[in-house]
Amino acid sequence: MLNQTNSRNKQIKKGYIMVWQPQHPNAVTYAGEKGWVREHRLVMEKHLGRYLNQVFEVVHHINGDRTDNRIENLKLMSPEEHTALESGGRKWKTK
Repeated sequence: MLNQTNSRNKQIKKGYIMVWQPQHPNAVTYAGEKGWVREHRLVMEKHLGRYLNQVFEVVHHINGDRTDNRIENLKLMSPEEHTALESGGRKWKTK
């Protein structure tokens, strides 16, 4: 469930700030409305001057605070790099 913040255009979902951008090509559906984008992804896109690839690009919060979307706190990486970082470098065994 979404928690309302100060504006109709921003909400919190799983600790991430979501921004209402219905025209964005990678907008997702939350609470029955398609048009939400995670703010940290928008910040990185603005910094790079292009849209991010939803499959091959992850934006990591360096300090772990999902609401701290300053560009100096964000790092672009692959899903594999992000998984390794978040798991502390441990390799998971699959059965």
